[in-house]
Amino acid sequence: MARQNDPMVDVIILSLDRVEDTISAIASAVEQTGVAKRIWVVDQGSTAETVATLERFVADQDQVHLEVLGRNLGVPGGRNLASRLGNARYIVSLDNDAVFQDWHALAKAVSCLEGRQDLAAIGFRILNYHTGEDDERSWGYPKALRARCREAFFTTRFMGGGHAIRRSAFADAGGYDDSLFFSWEETDLCYRFINSGKKIMYYPDVAVLHKDSPEHHLDWTKERYYYFVRNRLYIYFKYGASAVKTSAFAVAYLIKGAYNGVLMQGIKAVIDAARMCFNLSRQQRKEFRLSEGAKRYILENEIKYRGGLGLRIKREVFAKLAGKF
Repeated sequence: MARQNDPMVDVIILSLDRVEDTISAIASAVEQTGVAKRIWVVDQGSTAETVATLERFVADQDQVHLEVLGRNLGVPGGRNLASRLGNARYIVSLDNDAVFQDWHALAKAVSCLEGRQDLAAIGFRILNYHTGEDDERSWGYPKALRARCREAFFTTRFMGGGHAIRRSAFADAGGYDDSLFFSWEETDLCYRFINSGKKIMYYPDVAVLHKDSPEHHLDWTKERYYYFVRNRLYIYFKYGASAVKTSAFAVAYLIKGAYNGVLMQGIKAVIDAARMCFNLSRQQRKEFRLSEGAKRYILENEIKYRGGLGLRIKREVFAKLAGKF
């Protein structure tokens, strides 16, 4: 039961089938204590049966609103829409295949953000639901920081599975870039946070349990590698990299695609990324270009942990993609 002076939080959950997991995620948010909350569930094209099941579940949940779109706007588009449905000071995103580890997760997230006005967002610790161990597939930070998974540290991104964002920073940054559709949308948003002088923190005191399972492992045979490469090249150029450096990056991704048997996805991604980069106006590139302060922040909190060029080539180019092929 929320008390009168409890801070308000908007919890957003994107739904696309997996109805039992989605219901568990919603229930996990409803059970949170120490905050006032509204839960915004955006369904992006589930089957009629899934939608009907969700509608029955939320019918008597006053804190939950279900928005049925009938189409998939992608991750950034869906999160933008869900975020606009509310107006709370803080936006917490939870994947529909995850649950909060305890009943106080939202309260702890709010406490962290209220205590640090320099933070635009915090990333939660992602644990494997079945084992309770850290979810290796959800560790998107440099590998050198992996041993610090129990410590808070400044970073350049948060993981999509569970995070909290200060709404004012989100609004000032213009929200997610809808054109990305899937992959790297968190990094893109965080670069704009960093460019505005804000920071991002990995905050393991708040944890979610992710239901990673063999049947839902990453499947690179579809379009995953395409979006991974297209968006990364576009973001690299968007925030100030030269055409020459971006092209070198593209070659590395083509080699990686060939090494992993997804070269055609890589070729299509490079072509489409070039088109997206070409469509950026000179004024847009000027606005997005990373400031010297932002570059120092990224160097200090990410690049220096990646290792030398040889190690990075080994880890990032000549490495197998984890998942199904």
